[in-house]
Amino acid sequence: MKVQSFIIPKSLPSELYFQVDRGKRLYPKLHQHKEVQLSLIIEGNGLLFVNGAFKSYKPLDLIIIGSESPHMFVSDKNCEKVEMQSFYFNVQNLVGGLINQAEVKDIIKLFQQGKYGFIATSGTQKAINIFKTIHKKQGLSRKIDFLTLLECLKMCSFEAISFNTLNPIISSDQGVRMRNVIDFTLNNHNKQINLNQVAAIACLTRNSFCKYFKAHYNKTFFTFLNEIRISRSLTLMTHDLDLSINEVAFLVGFNRRAQFTKIFYKIKKMTPTEYKKKLIEKMNP
Repeated sequence: MKVQSFIIPKSLPSELYFQVDRGKRLYPKLHQHKEVQLSLIIEGNGLLFVNGAFKSYKPLDLIIIGSESPHMFVSDKNCEKVEMQSFYFNVQNLVGGLINQAEVKDIIKLFQQGKYGFIATSGTQKAINIFKTIHKKQGLSRKIDFLTLLECLKMCSFEAISFNTLNPIISSDQGVRMRNVIDFTLNNHNKQINLNQVAAIACLTRNSFCKYFKAHYNKTFFTFLNEIRISRSLTLMTHDLDLSINEVAFLVGFNRRAQFTKIFYKIKKMTPTEYKKKLIEKMNP
């Protein structure tokens, strides 16, 4: 059966569209849309894939996904229920005649800095409080509160999701190909994966696949695989502090602790032991 196009054929009825996704899984297909997406995770954990990069998400995370950024939410298999509330909007259309005001320029600059998307890391409580009530309002009242919400975002600290500077717009056929590769990698990241396997899934030769992947995501496939493994290791350590570093390394696909530590440090700028120690200190202040 052919996989559906990942470009959402959604015609928004207004400049500000609200949507609630709930169930056992969030929308699991690689897709993109013209509108900027501002989402609040209400319930559930998992990984968010945006333009070649992964970030873990958890309840009360505020996430912004840029216009035309290919993305996909991958819910944890042990999640019984997930819920996400989202606003979709065009920044220029939303602010309209206010475009020359300094406050609005700052908001537009915020989205330009996080072109492909970012996740809030601190200072989010006021924005979350507004988010939880704004969807109950309509018309001008909703628009005014939403602009207030955007103003609150300026007070938050953010971490970019993707630093890929290549053009993220992908055709429908390319989206199907990459989704198959991503699905296979997510489901088998804890096993030994070779290039011949993923090249066959993408219906390409080994050399062609390597060039194709690097051209679209500005990284090698194995860099991508290691990023998934490290993201999964963060989730494991957060949920079960009793796991040893050796156990975590094995569970996410590394055969040797030394290799796991080396890759972990390269991505997180600290060792797994240091990360685990910070988790313990945070839970037992």
